[in-house]
Amino acid sequence: MTASVPTSPVQPATAQPPPNTRSARLRAALRTLRWSYGDLAAELGKSQSAVAKWCDGTNPVPRGILPWVERLAAFHRALPAPGRE
Repeated sequence: MTASVPTSPVQPATAQPPPNTRSARLRAALRTLRWSYGDLAAELGKSQSAVAKWCDGTNPVPRGILPWVERLAAFHRALPAPGRE
């Protein structure tokens, strides 16, 4: 019996995480901020459908958006509303 050889090529490692990981991070940050896709779209001057495609992994999150939203979420966590400390 001969060993089976995969028919599809092995994907090389990349410096960036897979798009679905970035999408999950974006969704998590939006939850922290209590922002809808529409809220983010309005802040960025983009369509809500564009944001939805980033969040579901259909399209990659454009450069700069994820770090910005994650920083906003970090500030939101670090500075709770008065009485919610």
